[in-house]
Amino acid sequence: MYFHDCQKSYREIMCLNVNTKSISCITSDTEKGAYAVFDVFDGLLLGRYANPAQPMKIFIAELPSSSDGFKETDFCEIATTTVSISDNIKWEVLSLTRENSGGYPYEALFVSPRVVESLPPLIVSSHGGPHISSVADFTVWTACFIGLGYSVVFVNYNGSTGYGQDFMKSLLGNVGTLDVNDVQFAAESLVKRGSVDASRVFAHGGSHGGFLSVHLVSQFPDFYKATFVRNPVINIASMRNETDIMDWTHSVTGLPYDPKATPTTDQYSKMLEMSPIVHAHKIKAAVTLAVGAEDHRCPPSQARELYTLLHAQGKDVKVFLYPKDCHPLMSVDTDADCYMHSMCIHVVNHLQKKQLPSNI
Repeated sequence: MYFHDCQKSYREIMCLNVNTKSISCITSDTEKGAYAVFDVFDGLLLGRYANPAQPMKIFIAELPSSSDGFKETDFCEIATTTVSISDNIKWEVLSLTRENSGGYPYEALFVSPRVVESLPPLIVSSHGGPHISSVADFTVWTACFIGLGYSVVFVNYNGSTGYGQDFMKSLLGNVGTLDVNDVQFAAESLVKRGSVDASRVFAHGGSHGGFLSVHLVSQFPDFYKATFVRNPVINIASMRNETDIMDWTHSVTGLPYDPKATPTTDQYSKMLEMSPIVHAHKIKAAVTLAVGAEDHRCPPSQARELYTLLHAQGKDVKVFLYPKDCHPLMSVDTDADCYMHSMCIHVVNHLQKKQLPSNI
C-alpha cells in the first residue's frame, strides 16, 4: 500500500507492507520537498512533487522493490508548471530548540527572496489544527509575497504532526504558551541572525493559526506591525458551546471531556486564561479579520468578540465578512479576496512606506 504523509517539514511517499506491517519511506533519497500519490496501477505510481521554489511536477515511476526506494533517475516527468518568480525564491528548514520550554526541538520553514536591496519584511504564518503541519510545498500566495520582496516563515510548533505522538501531545494543556512561544522564538531567531527587518513583522494564520496570531500581537505588542487572521479562535470558553468540536475545547486545554456534564467554573476559567482575548487589550498592531458567516467550527461570534473589544478601545481593526462561506474560506471568490485583496493591501499598507489606493 502506498500513501503520502508528512515527515517533519517534508511530505514523503510511504510504503506499507500489509504482510509484515512494516512502513518505509521510498522518497528518502530524492530531492526534499512535498510529494503526493495520485494513483498506483500495474506496477506504476503516478505522483506529484513540489517545493517552495518549484511549482508542481507530475511524474510517473516504476514501483521500487520492497527493500529499495526511489532514485532521482526513476522519475519520468509528464507535466510541470513554471513561474518566473521561482528563480528568486530560496528556502531552508530551520532546526530550533528553546531551553527549558517543556517542549521538544522543532522546525520552521523559512522562504525568502534570493535578491534583496535591504532586509525583507517578515510574515509569520502559523498553521491551524493545531495537529497538522506546514510542509515544504509550493503555494501561490507565498510566491506572490516573495515577488513583492517579503519573506515568510512557517513554524511547526510543538503539537504539529510529523514529529511523533509525544511531540503532538505535548501541546495539550499548554496552548497559548508553548505554541505561542515556539512561533515567537522562530521569528526572533530570524531577526537575531539578520535575515529580516525587525521593524516590519506581520502575523498571519487561520483557525488555531489565528488563535496564535492574536496571541502573538497581544503578548508581544511591540514586535508586530499588523496581523491578518481567518476565522480565529479568540475565546475558548465562549466558543465551547457554539462549536461543532466541543471536545476540542477540552482536549487542547488539558481538561477531561464528558458530553453528559457541564464544565465547572474552574474549567471555564482555564479555557479563558489560555485564550488570546485575555491579552487583547495590549494589542498595538493593526488587525484585519476574515470571517465566514457559515463557519460552525470557529463561529463568527469569536471574531466579533475581538472586534467589539478593539473597536471600543479605538484600535485599528477591520472585518471582512463572507456571508456564504464557512471555515476554510476556500470558495474561489473568497479565496481571491482574502489573499489578493484583504491580505495584500493590509500587508503592503502596514509594512511598506507607500500605501496602496483604498479603491483597489
